Amino acid sequence: MTVKNIKRIRVLHLTSSLKIGGAETVLVSLLRELQNSKIDPEAPDYIFENTVLYFNPGPNLLELEKLGVKAQHVRGKFHQYDHWFFVRLYQLIKLNRPDVIHSSLWFANFMARVYGKILDIPVIATIHSPVSSNSSQNNSQVKNNTQNLHPYNLRTLVDKLTAHWAQVTVAVSASTAQQMQQVLPKLKNLVVIPNGIGEFKAFSRNIPRLRSGRAVKKVSLFCGSVKKVSLFCGSVKKASLFCGSVKKASLFRSSRSLSRDVAGTLTIPANSFVIGTVGRLVPSKNYANLITSFANLQTKYHNTKYHNLVLIIIGSGELELSLKAQAQSLNLSQQIFFVQTTQALAYYKYFDCFVQPSYYEGLSMALLEAGLFKLPVVASTNLNLLNSNNNFIKFSHKTISLNLHDVLTDNYNGLLVDPYKLVELELALEKLILDSGLCKKLGDNLYKTVLQDFSLVQMVGAYKKLYLKCSSKKN
Repeated sequence: MTVKNIKRIRVLHLTSSLKIGGAETVLVSLLRELQNSKIDPEAPDYIFENTVLYFNPGPNLLELEKLGVKAQHVRGKFHQYDHWFFVRLYQLIKLNRPDVIHSSLWFANFMARVYGKILDIPVIATIHSPVSSNSSQNNSQVKNNTQNLHPYNLRTLVDKLTAHWAQVTVAVSASTAQQMQQVLPKLKNLVVIPNGIGEFKAFSRNIPRLRSGRAVKKVSLFCGSVKKVSLFCGSVKKASLFCGSVKKASLFRSSRSLSRDVAGTLTIPANSFVIGTVGRLVPSKNYANLITSFANLQTKYHNTKYHNLVLIIIGSGELELSLKAQAQSLNLSQQIFFVQTTQALAYYKYFDCFVQPSYYEGLSMALLEAGLFKLPVVASTNLNLLNSNNNFIKFSHKTISLNLHDVLTDNYNGLLVDPYKLVELELALEKLILDSGLCKKLGDNLYKTVLQDFSLVQMVGAYKKLYLKCSSKKN
């Protein structure tokens, strides 16, 4: 086959952000696969050319540069979203002459639908979460949002007016699709393509179990090319660990109390049980209740052999100061660590379990990552699925019955809890602390689930088929 016979499909990826987050991780993973396998064996006559337009820069811009993907920043002349922003976005879309626009995150989806309609370009809009989960709301408001989905808020109104302008709307999970159907019952061309994750070897979890009591003298935390990793502990101000040309920083486990030295090194007891979580520090993640539950467990096991409990929270966000203040008020500054890093994967192998107490999640990449480390997981039941009258959702490749969670089945590959009941969260964590056999069973089963049902190859293949389908309609 000659080069002249190969048809090039220009895919323009439009995203609101290249910061740290699940949607951004999915975008980078998708582009990595598209770049590494330019020609699809199932469609050898086609090659995909990728360009990214982004509104807010972040660490993932460096990842795109490594992949050789052209990325262009869309911004206004005087501030980010002045009228020049919309002019520049229009110009860049026309300049790139895409065959299809693939958008993700709410504002990018809205802009893609509008400009796609104006310029007659097919649009694939990926919905990671129909719930406005980033806003500052108290728990009762979040609960109401999860059940009611803001039927009259501005975003929902905009979606009702413009969602049908996209040729295809992709939901990343069955629960997200079910909620979309509640909010936009007349929406057509809604398909489910689950977020996918590929196997990775670099951060395999090969350290001894902490509860064994054996001292682990030294293990290394690899930071790759990232130049700065910031660690936070209780009310202690920011201390930075600079890697510079040194590509690793050491994490020690000794028999000393949990502390941090001047270099930013975490030190934890050899027989600790480490509870880990990864996510933005925002109200919807329910970290305040997690800290309260952790405090209750600390009190209960204070004078027992399980007293060395450690909680590591990886992420940043608007609640950072209040959560650190909460940890300090409970006298847990030496048991709860707040970590900011662009290399969260490097920490998973130090966890004994993973917890996700969110009021609502789409399809969490952090949870899938925990599955690849064979970690036992405690996560919140999806209350929308619990109250749903729609028991089946059509995937891109099959029809599935709705469970109480998009990934987990209770007591098979994880433990599910009501996010509004602290006692359930405490009891679930307590089960894992006391039962190493249960931890192994749940972790092994979750690993199998992730490999079987949330494959990166399946996700990329499904998107390639959509690119072909939408571009052929344009032509």
